[in-house]
Amino acid sequence: MFRVIRPKKKILDPSMFKDGKLLPRLKRKIISEAQAYAKELGLKPEDIVGLYIIGSSAGYNWYFDADIDVNVLVNWDKPPTLKGPTVYKAHYDSKIVEKPVTYYFTSDMGSPVNIYDVLKGEYIVGPIGLQEKLDEETLLTIKKFLEKIEICAGELRLDIYEYKDAKREYEEALLYGDKEDIEKYEEELKRAQAEVEKDILTLKLLFKQIATYRAMVGEELTRSLSNAVYKGVEYSSFKTMIKNISEFYKSFRKGEMSFEELIEKIESEL
Repeated sequence: MFRVIRPKKKILDPSMFKDGKLLPRLKRKIISEAQAYAKELGLKPEDIVGLYIIGSSAGYNWYFDADIDVNVLVNWDKPPTLKGPTVYKAHYDSKIVEKPVTYYFTSDMGSPVNIYDVLKGEYIVGPIGLQEKLDEETLLTIKKFLEKIEICAGELRLDIYEYKDAKREYEEALLYGDKEDIEKYEEELKRAQAEVEKDILTLKLLFKQIATYRAMVGEELTRSLSNAVYKGVEYSSFKTMIKNISEFYKSFRKGEMSFEELIEKIESEL
């Protein structure tokens, strides 16, 4: 069963805020980085109209490994690209208090809640937490989605067990079997490994699809409902589990660990 890992107290993230104000060193870092990235886009410092931390990181519903979203409000006639409501989304290799930061260069304020003005040092909207009560449809949808993740994790555990069994049989064939036995059990071992990898990719896909507002419960979800489901998964232990397993698998694909090391690490998460 999943565990809720979001803070229980109604406080702002103490690694970012003190007495309702962004910590000075973080303010300096955000301003400096935003100006540097704006320069890369051909913007001048005076083109930046405002800097705003938005979303959960600026509210009471923050969590420990959340990205920090910063809206960089700019004044421009011809933005570099137009993709949806955000003009330019810049994923930079930056971290603040060990949290990844994404800068959104836009002419639209964006988030309707939790808007902290970095330059003025005050909230425009918020801080606001999660709704304390969710309607029955939302709770049921969250439950269904979490059950899907539990089922997928259970299949991954089972397929890891079957992989270990197939490896044992293959090793015995190497010692005592003939060529035909070795080839047979080698193929079974390959199939078992493929099943484990398929389970890992399914877990990643589950979280990715809900993050892009696609239903995994049999029907299309409205944006608001699917966002609530996404948050429900984020505030459970599943989000950290999926994230860690994804990182382990990435290392395996890069050749940084063996498959045996991979499944050992995965088992520690399941």
